[in-house]
Amino acid sequence: MNVVRISCGLLIAIAIGITISVISRSAAVPPCPHPNFIDNHLCTSCSTLDDAANFSKYRPRPSGRNTVFFGRPRFEVKSYMKDRCGNIDAVMVAVCTASGLDPTEYICHWLGSRCIGEHSITNGHLFYRDIKC
Repeated sequence: MNVVRISCGLLIAIAIGITISVISRSAAVPPCPHPNFIDNHLCTSCSTLDDAANFSKYRPRPSGRNTVFFGRPRFEVKSYMKDRCGNIDAVMVAVCTASGLDPTEYICHWLGSRCIGEHSITNGHLFYRDIKC
């Protein structure tokens, strides 16, 4: 009888531990800003369009077009869409496009000087159509 009680108690303890583990894992909040957004779109040392072009050229996953946020703004998870993270400090933003002659060279222009943008907290994808300047 004691063996049955111990076994039942052990099984209950294991079940509770698994439940707590699953709940705490699912409740974990992804980072805001997301590391992919930081790597691809946030240039903390940029101050010129040439800096943004160089940043775009050497980003981890180069693409033909890149939007670059300047500086070190603060970020927050958006209350109206929990899957989005956005900067709460308006910053300068440039849009950089690969040159037609040399795809490793980028040409940039200003999108705005006081811009707010949002990205996915799950993968860092920038919602570039939603940038407000």
